Amino acid sequence: RLAEAAAEVECARRLLLGTARDIGKKLESGASTDEHDMALASRNAGYAVKLAQRAVTRLFEASGGGGVIEQETVRAAGDAVAARWGMAGGL
Repeated sequence: RLAEAAAEVECARRLLLGTARDIGKKLESGASTDEHDMALASRNAGYAVKLAQRAVTRLFEASGGGGVIEQETVRAAGDAVAARWGMAGGL
């Protein structure tokens, strides 16, 4: 489960960074962004949030029932990351 969560986080990271890189290159070339670019960025950010939420859920479930306080900390951290990414993506 840890490997799956790590892969989900890495995919989310690459998706966000790749989207930012592509839009940055377009802007550096002198072109402007259009509705398609913004829709793509919003979609990718939204999906990255879903991937991050899945990773947190997977880790939460893998931690078992023994550490309720630790589980709540993990869930709260995941919610905070998802909220931040959601705001950045315009969700």
